Amino acid sequence: MKRFGPAHFECRLTPIGDPTMVVEWLHDSKPLAAANRLRMVNEFGYCSLDYEVAYARDSGVITCRASNKFGVDQTSATLIVKDEKGLVEETQLPEGRKGAYRVDEIERMVHEGGPAGVSADEESEKTKPEIVLLPEPARVLEGDIARFRCRVTGYPAPKVNWYLNGQLIRKSKRYRLNYDGIYYLEIVDTKSYDSGEVRVVADNPLGTSEHTVKLEIQQREDFRSVLRRAPEQRAAEVQQESGKIGFDVVKADRPGEVPQDREIVKLHVDKNLF
Repeated sequence: MKRFGPAHFECRLTPIGDPTMVVEWLHDSKPLAAANRLRMVNEFGYCSLDYEVAYARDSGVITCRASNKFGVDQTSATLIVKDEKGLVEETQLPEGRKGAYRVDEIERMVHEGGPAGVSADEESEKTKPEIVLLPEPARVLEGDIARFRCRVTGYPAPKVNWYLNGQLIRKSKRYRLNYDGIYYLEIVDTKSYDSGEVRVVADNPLGTSEHTVKLEIQQREDFRSVLRRAPEQRAAEVQQESGKIGFDVVKADRPGEVPQDREIVKLHVDKNLF
């Protein structure tokens, strides 16, 4: 959403009317500070949070947590407030000169430290990186997707890298890296050798912050192991003498009275056997 716009969150809670239930709203796992622009409602199992005006600093994970004497439960959503562009990108230069103008402006910002008309005192206070939303450990079945996310603050904007077992992760078909105010890592088609540690590192000129979590890959059950555990037929049911075929002899009371599931076989007696 755009800066200065309203934002609304809501959820339903049960049991209704529980006097021991406590409801709280969190921003990046920290209690949401009270402010005149925030309005919270908790009535008859309906909970809501409204931002009358939202700023870029409000971006993060918003969580509603409910607890009573039996336990705790929560639900979360991501709020992303985009800052309006502070640099005028349009120019009265001819079409062919716009690219050169943009390059000149970027180079000037690099050397002077900020957009035109902004003094050093007006810039954001420089701070070292801080991971305010920590990634969580993951346990997935082999072949599934392992997902991690984090939110980082700091100025100048920190550079964020992910590592798997000490190796830098680069964007590819198997490793998806995305950012929308929150940094995301997805490991697609996980393998057993992916088990280990996932580390996120954020750094800028003022310092570094990092956090490590465990990734556990559970192997899927091999169908061959299921077959090995299948009950074996009793030997008595299948044991037969080599070269002989077993059959039943049924005597019909009348000629032609043979059960439908039986086959008539004429036997010839060889007298030489006796």
